[in-house]
Amino acid sequence: MNIKEATIKDMADSLLMGNTCFLHTLTGDFEHYPTEIDLMYGEDNPWQDIIDKVENNWHDYIRIDPMNSHRAFTVMASFAEQLEEGRFREILINALNRPKPFRHFNHLIHQSDYRQAWFNFRQEKNEEWVKEKISDNWIE
Repeated sequence: MNIKEATIKDMADSLLMGNTCFLHTLTGDFEHYPTEIDLMYGEDNPWQDIIDKVENNWHDYIRIDPMNSHRAFTVMASFAEQLEEGRFREILINALNRPKPFRHFNHLIHQSDYRQAWFNFRQEKNEEWVKEKISDNWIE
């Protein structure tokens, strides 16, 4: 099955929002729900219908989780390394080598002129992640 690029993009967006995605191998549609669901005692899960649908038909879906922290760190490092030589590149690389690299990196990026370039880069890498996970799990 050929998965539409728009679906890949939507899945990558959903992963960036902290969701787990499930690609239906027969239709090419996808479902998603938050990776972590916090409910108050007695509160109904608003995602339960989707969870049940996927669990009851798990053999028809490919599960795609958000990148693990190691992979996400590698994406941040790749972004920093691909910047042209200069002060900001050095600052980012130093931030990645300090404790709490995610927090420091994000703080620097969001205060910089590279913010949109980072969003575009991260989106591209997430789309590649989705394609990789689909390819790794595709069964004909």
